[in-house]
Amino acid sequence: MFAAFLDHETVNAALQLQDAENNLMGDVAGEFLSTLAEVRATGLAMVAGSPVPGVRRSAPMFDHSMELVCVLTVTGQEGGYDHDAHGATAHALLETAHVLSTRLGMTARLIEAELVWTQSQVGTLQK
Repeated sequence: MFAAFLDHETVNAALQLQDAENNLMGDVAGEFLSTLAEVRATGLAMVAGSPVPGVRRSAPMFDHSMELVCVLTVTGQEGGYDHDAHGATAHALLETAHVLSTRLGMTARLIEAELVWTQSQVGTLQK
């Protein structure tokens, strides 16, 4: 989740460092960048399985400067709750994260600016 909201220079630098150490560029890096773009677009991240069994879905919380300050996460066993990205749990998670972000100073104007920035960066995250 946190990597999805870093600036693209930081993400690319980290990928290049990993590539130098582990030869990760190519399919793995492309998949990672695609996942980051999806997280930015939907505002949700999901992890299932290892290292802890179960499903975790997370939503970001932002402050007055649109800095990601924490992540709100719902956890449960697979099949134990609706973990669909468009389901009731995801909707409640996003709504709660938005309310808490607003209390931290995030405004609609900042959200609109972030969406414009996100759309402009989708193509620039790749090498």
